[in-house]
Amino acid sequence: MKVAIALVLLFAFLIWYALSGRTWLKSKSWAQGFFAWIEPIEIVLYKKSETILLARAKMFLGVLLSSLTFLGTIDLTPIMPFVPDQYEPYVRAAFNLIPLSISLT
Repeated sequence: MKVAIALVLLFAFLIWYALSGRTWLKSKSWAQGFFAWIEPIEIVLYKKSETILLARAKMFLGVLLSSLTFLGTIDLTPIMPFVPDQYEPYVRAAFNLIPLSISLT
């Protein structure tokens, strides 16, 4: 759980950096050494494009959810009492297809 929280925080920081933090830092003279070091990495990762960054984030989320579903760590038992018995197979199938649909999007 701690690893997931750390990954979410890192990911949120990277999105902030790509969307608004980079522009703010670029205007500061003290950050020029940082950009000399980080720009080659930016070009490799997402070619300085927010669209590519968000697409890769969505892909990562889909892979993460798929692996959690595969490992069985996402549990449906707390919500299943609220689902009528006739719809239970459909709810389980739809829930298991969410990571796939995110990955395909």
